[in-house]
Amino acid sequence: MQTHLALLPGLNNTAALWDEVARQLAPIVQTYAYTSPPLDNVEDIASDWLDQLPEHFYLCGTSFGGYVAMAMLELAPERILGLALVCTNPGADTEAQVAARQKAIATAEAGDYEAIIAAQIAVAVHPDRLTDVSLLAARAAMVHEYGKQRYMAHLKAAIARPDRTGLLTGFSGKKVLVAAAQDKLFPPEAMKALAQATSTRLQIVEGSGHLLALEQPGLLATVLSSWLGEARKVVP
Repeated sequence: MQTHLALLPGLNNTAALWDEVARQLAPIVQTYAYTSPPLDNVEDIASDWLDQLPEHFYLCGTSFGGYVAMAMLELAPERILGLALVCTNPGADTEAQVAARQKAIATAEAGDYEAIIAAQIAVAVHPDRLTDVSLLAARAAMVHEYGKQRYMAHLKAAIARPDRTGLLTGFSGKKVLVAAAQDKLFPPEAMKALAQATSTRLQIVEGSGHLLALEQPGLLATVLSSWLGEARKVVP
């Protein structure tokens, strides 16, 4: 039976984020990667994804894509065979995060969105990647395609999302959390605490910041391949 895997990109990411991961997984799985639509709530984005996917599939979301993945799990748990959350969490924003996102919306609306995001590169990647010309160009191309309106809509969606941690705890399919060792947004310590609280296996990938799928696609593909292999053993 064909294995179907949905790959959900994060904030300021297009489907291109997953290109190399998908290429490396191609021998064993049919992947589906789209750029999430510019809607301002995760439930509508989740519904859009569900409309484009097969009846049953494995699900992987990174960062903002993890928020959408959790909404998909709430909307259609019977369709999801396994869940991987990469550099993300199923919770809601804190008050400080809400304030930061609201400020980011106002700043983007008033300024040069692409320049603003370009200036945040040190938070997004491993320090060693700051001189990686091809990676920086790939990120810049995604940001250009993604666009300011989608960015502001997704920030609003992130602000409004509820805490879905209980769904992760209760999910009976094979699940895995994947952290990047140098991720400044979702550090390994926080991911370890989430893994313990939700009885979820954690994999930590070295040599990467937050953009794990872009920085270390081969290592991430290996983690996902292992997870899929284990998940398929328990799916009838």
